[in-house]
Amino acid sequence: MKRIISCILAVIFAVSMVFLGIGCKEEAAPVEEEAAPVEEEAAPVEEEAEEPVVEEKKYEGVELKIMVHAGSSGERPIYEFAEEFYDKTGAKISIETVAWENIMPKLMASIEAGERGYDIYYTNPEFSYTHWPSLLPLNPYIEKYNYDTSDWFEAAIKYGEGVGDVPDTRYTIPASMVVAPVFYNTEKIPEYPTTWEGYEEVLAENTNPPEEYGLAVAGVPVQTVRQFYARFWSLGDPLLTPDWKPLINNENGVRALEMLKNTIDNFTPPGVLGWDNPDAGAAFANGLCATYEGWTGNVLTFLEDPAENKIGDNWAVAMYPEGGTGNMTDNSF
Repeated sequence: MKRIISCILAVIFAVSMVFLGIGCKEEAAPVEEEAAPVEEEAAPVEEEAEEPVVEEKKYEGVELKIMVHAGSSGERPIYEFAEEFYDKTGAKISIETVAWENIMPKLMASIEAGERGYDIYYTNPEFSYTHWPSLLPLNPYIEKYNYDTSDWFEAAIKYGEGVGDVPDTRYTIPASMVVAPVFYNTEKIPEYPTTWEGYEEVLAENTNPPEEYGLAVAGVPVQTVRQFYARFWSLGDPLLTPDWKPLINNENGVRALEMLKNTIDNFTPPGVLGWDNPDAGAAFANGLCATYEGWTGNVLTFLEDPAENKIGDNWAVAMYPEGGTGNMTDNSF
């Protein structure tokens, strides 16, 4: 490409010299009268600026396809980073947003069909536990480019390595940590309770159908598991024994399930069992529900949007009562 451009410039330069030569050989017309003296010098002829040579970007024409967890905290930044990446490299990133519950089926279908499918995906690292044989080990690249891992959370380091029983090997790069605490409306709940009994009392006080309800929560089966975890873990048992035997099928497991059922039956809006995270986040931000249990990103999206936020700054974040906790994970590439 550079050689072609150089040749073109040489031709233009040669042609211009020919025209200059022709001008020099022409004789001036005979002058009958003496010309008046020239008082001013002719303005210098400005040389025509050469057009800058546009260098082709290294990965011009390359297209990468990425699947992104819809509604996740990274969705908006990824679109911004894709534009920056294109400007620097020439490689285009094609983004497809997919609901969380559809990510695994789409990934597995693509792998089983032998298609190129997706080059990258962005969601929870747990998906790598299933399809790690189809993923690229990233340790060599982390070392080669001296990738900074100093700010990684311990949980992201611990549970992102050793997938597939391959020690010290990781297939994902964590981008953000996500947790599922309790958000509450400080106008409706000035003092947050520390016990489950007190928690249900404030939910009851703020449940006055159809104008208001105590709790906003994603009721679809794939999401309510974290509300069960919060109640079960507050009772003192882990999910599994050290030799991987489940403990939820015991008295505490039954009690936690009854606690959750009572809360959903009595303090949530009709149809909540069909809600996903964005539905619950919107119901808290618009003032319909006094509390929200779930992922932070899904409710902050609405609280940070003036068009959606009807409660202003009247909200706070707290842990579940009696030491309960929602699950924590990260969103990774």
